Amino acid sequence: MALALNVVSYRNSQMPGRQHWTLIVMHTATHGTEFKLTGTSGKLTFTKPGTNGGSTNPTLDDGFKSMASVGKIETRKYAAFCSIVESTAILNGQPQWTTLDWVVTILNSLAENGFSVARVSKDDLEKEAARQLRVGRRGET
Repeated sequence: MALALNVVSYRNSQMPGRQHWTLIVMHTATHGTEFKLTGTSGKLTFTKPGTNGGSTNPTLDDGFKSMASVGKIETRKYAAFCSIVESTAILNGQPQWTTLDWVVTILNSLAENGFSVARVSKDDLEKEAARQLRVGRRGET
């Protein structure tokens, strides 16, 4: 069985005009486990999803902007996926580095390690988020 892997963007409440980017592994059509960085620019940290699986429906968040499908995670590879996410560097010392850089690094690492995910760039994801906002199809790709 494979679980859908999506990239989600939200309005960044702490930095108006910027977006906050996360990964979510969908366990149902509407709910999944979100993998994200928390904190403020330059002080970001990764916190493991909650013991209840961190199940969330991103489209219900007031700050939700877009959600794009980027691949699938086979359930037998879920632990390896989590390991890659947890070990991905957080570059707090670089002022231009953002949560989008973190997401793109993870996706490309997953692709390099044989996961069924798209190789994407920051530009690809930003364009898809903008396209979804233009057509008003929140969460549809």
